[in-house]
Amino acid sequence: QTLHGISPRHAGAAAVSRTPRCKGSRASPPAPLWLGSSGWQEEQRGTWPSSILDLVPDDMREDPVVEEILRLEADASELEHSGWYSDAAESLLEATELRRSFLGEGHAEAGFAVERYVVLCNRWGARCAGLGQRLQAWALLKSAESMTEPGATPLSASRRAALRAATFAEMCGYFRACDKVHAALQYAKKAVALEQRIGDPHVPTPTAVNYAALLIAAGRHDDALTRLHAIVAALEREEQRHTSMLVVASYNVWVAQCHLGRGRAGAEVLRSAAGVARRRLGESHALTLKVEAALAASSARDVAPLSVLSSPTGSARQSRRS
Repeated sequence: QTLHGISPRHAGAAAVSRTPRCKGSRASPPAPLWLGSSGWQEEQRGTWPSSILDLVPDDMREDPVVEEILRLEADASELEHSGWYSDAAESLLEATELRRSFLGEGHAEAGFAVERYVVLCNRWGARCAGLGQRLQAWALLKSAESMTEPGATPLSASRRAALRAATFAEMCGYFRACDKVHAALQYAKKAVALEQRIGDPHVPTPTAVNYAALLIAAGRHDDALTRLHAIVAALEREEQRHTSMLVVASYNVWVAQCHLGRGRAGAEVLRSAAGVARRRLGESHALTLKVEAALAASSARDVAPLSVLSSPTGSARQSRRS
């Protein structure tokens, strides 16, 4: 999973951002960490469709429809490599619709073509958002959403719901990048509800962690803490699995505590997260470095003399006495 810090667009940004500070210092409280979408994009990829040439008899290889599907899919691939994601999506949509009509809605390969289209629209939408191409990004995400509407495609209900949840998660990330926290919260809520319906409700997802991060950004710190404590407890039972999620959720517990003026209480969770990150991710991992920097800053504040945190007037008095 890709780690995003204060900047939503740059993977690993959390590791190089300046040392966070808790409430009570001169800087504002730290921002929560964010889990990027690359991990669940791969999980949602499913089965890619076979070449149309492998699905037809030899005597149909030169059929005009077959040749048109090949041409459109080749165009989509070339446009993707050139960074023309909206044009690539148009060509791929035409190819997908031709496959569906040519093979029939009941053919498994028709469903695989739809899955590919939804996953790639989500991926391309995220890339466009990262490039600041917001209109193109939103159009791609909406196209993916429309393909996951009930009755719109031959996908099974569970597969459709999984792809729809992934699309909502991408829309959540889009609105977060636009600094529209409340809109991001709405899509995160939709995604989490679908994930809980089709998956194990006792195993948290990246979207659940991000939903809690958005609650912090929206000022709902107590709600965020309730969710984060439950997430951390569930992930600790998973042992070696979901390490990045566990560390990010633990870090965000500390962030929420900082916003509530209880940074010292959250430092224990942060200390545990640092240990987990060192053991499982390695000392040079971006997430390990981020958590250890936060822990060092938190520890330094705990041992600092009272005068360091006192008012400017109090500091002046101490200087005059010395």
